Amino acid sequence: MRGESFLKDQRGATAVEYALIVSVLVLAIVTGLAELGFLTSLFFSNRELQSALAGE
Repeated sequence: MRGESFLKDQRGATAVEYALIVSVLVLAIVTGLAELGFLTSLFFSNRELQSALAGE
């Protein structure tokens, strides 16, 4: 029957699983890059570092 083959078809479920995995990876990458940007801005806004780089 047609309904039985629809219920046994796993292609849609596999696509959803891959989409969830990719979305978690993208979220982790975006979070990591945001944190890296924040830490980099803190590093370069340090007055002592700016003085050292300027040769003062």
